[in-house]
Amino acid sequence: MDWSRAKSILIAVFLTLNILLLSYISINKFGGGGSGEVAADTLEILRSRNVEVACEIPLYESDTPRLIYEDGKYDKLKVAHALMEDMPASEEEIANSEELVFRGKKLAFAGDNSFVFADRQPAFNIDVRDAGKTEKYLREMFEKMGFKESAYVLDGYFENAGGGVVFAFTEKYGGYLVFDNCITVLATEKGIAELKYRHRGIKGFSQEMIKVLPAYKILLKNFGATGEKAAITGIDLGFKGLAVKPGMREYSEGPAWRIRFGEGKSPRYFKASDGGEIKTDEPAGN
Repeated sequence: MDWSRAKSILIAVFLTLNILLLSYISINKFGGGGSGEVAADTLEILRSRNVEVACEIPLYESDTPRLIYEDGKYDKLKVAHALMEDMPASEEEIANSEELVFRGKKLAFAGDNSFVFADRQPAFNIDVRDAGKTEKYLREMFEKMGFKESAYVLDGYFENAGGGVVFAFTEKYGGYLVFDNCITVLATEKGIAELKYRHRGIKGFSQEMIKVLPAYKILLKNFGATGEKAAITGIDLGFKGLAVKPGMREYSEGPAWRIRFGEGKSPRYFKASDGGEIKTDEPAGN
């Protein structure tokens, strides 16, 4: 027997087995995407970077379609009649107005996709300590304004520093949150003090599928590298768009991960395709 040749073969076999074993360990540690072990390893690494995660890390990583938007206009008349009660203005005046002011109330229309309402002296009693009753009242108001209340989920609520409670609603379409389609309300014991509406029409999903990076990869790529502390309280997958250019009638966007924080900090958004951050001027609490 040629022992020299046999020894060379055995060494080659052992090297091959070692490479396969290392590959298997690597895949199960950070490439298997979705196991409890991966989540635990992610939490350990993030803690070492001064990043605390006080929520579950979603295991979702399926291919996801793009969301197609189109023109979507709200009914200015219904909105005005619901929020500016008893205001003596004709339908034509309302339709052609950019701003309505009446008895301490102000309704400012910002194009076809958003508006802001403020009431300095609300006069309808709301028990804001009862979140369920307040949510029911607000949903009834949405219907009066011409919005399908069942399309929105209560995305969170918190006490406002200046008094009252902020309720944030986000549209849910096809099982996904549409972060740009939202209604934010400041409710006080005397009624609605402020309401902000933002919405883009939805045409449906595209045939194109986008590969979604799992949430743990987004976290590892974007948090803790600079040593800055962070406390993550929520992680959601949905759709978040960039600024829409004037004249755009139809466009689409891929899925995005939303990362939320405590202490009233603004959320951050990341493209689910590559983990790149989507810059936004969205206020804290949304």
